[in-house]
Amino acid sequence: MLWGVGAAAVALLVAVSLVAGVGAVSADSHTDENPEASVDFDDQTTEGDIVTVDEVTVEEGGFVAIHDSSLLDGEVVESVIGVSEYLEAGTHEDVEVTLFEEVDGAEFDQSELDEDSTLIAMPHRDTDGDEEYDFVENDGGNDGPYTEDGEAVVNDAHVDVEETDDDDAVFSEPVEIAVEGLTIEVGPPEEGDEDGVYTDLNGDDEVTVLDALLHAVVVTAVEEDELDLSGEQAEAVDIDGDGDVDYDDALEIAEIAHEEG
Repeated sequence: MLWGVGAAAVALLVAVSLVAGVGAVSADSHTDENPEASVDFDDQTTEGDIVTVDEVTVEEGGFVAIHDSSLLDGEVVESVIGVSEYLEAGTHEDVEVTLFEEVDGAEFDQSELDEDSTLIAMPHRDTDGDEEYDFVENDGGNDGPYTEDGEAVVNDAHVDVEETDDDDAVFSEPVEIAVEGLTIEVGPPEEGDEDGVYTDLNGDDEVTVLDALLHAVVVTAVEEDELDLSGEQAEAVDIDGDGDVDYDDALEIAEIAHEEG
């Protein structure tokens, strides 16, 4: 079993927490057997919302949970920030785990990592056999970690958060429009199905009649000199490709919305 830097210390800390009774944590709540597990979790660079566990083996099936560094402070349950889908017994490679969502019993105030972090991968058992990860929801009472020699099986990795550069985007921030004394923010607009054509004016990942109405507002603002579009932005919202940003483009979006609806 491969151990990352500090992984042995993490395993010992978890073992102590289990014995001390953090919540109702139990390494093995329902049997005296000691099934085997291992996990490889390499350093990686991500966008902050998903990490990849290189390989995990769970002899009796289960899950691989991702803990943040608060585990080092003894927060065995509260440190869980992501968990895989149920894994059948055996070895699994390149297991993707989404962070900060779908952990029953946990509440998060963020949707992704906001800085480079050390995270810990920990295989967990499915002790109640329901193929649902209940460890957090039951305060450690179910689905405890796989252990070896009384210590939790873990592996840690340094996760770098890739910086995204929105400066190259056609619309990197919402478009503020003032028309007839009314100021609204639109988007930022996003591309639709056609590359380079921004039919999703409000940036909600779908094209609807509302996008057509917002495009008409953009046209009005441009015509009344209330909004200046760069050449690249004007080309992006020239939906029919005739070289002009006009109401025909809004009608084109309405037709697209009708077809997709």
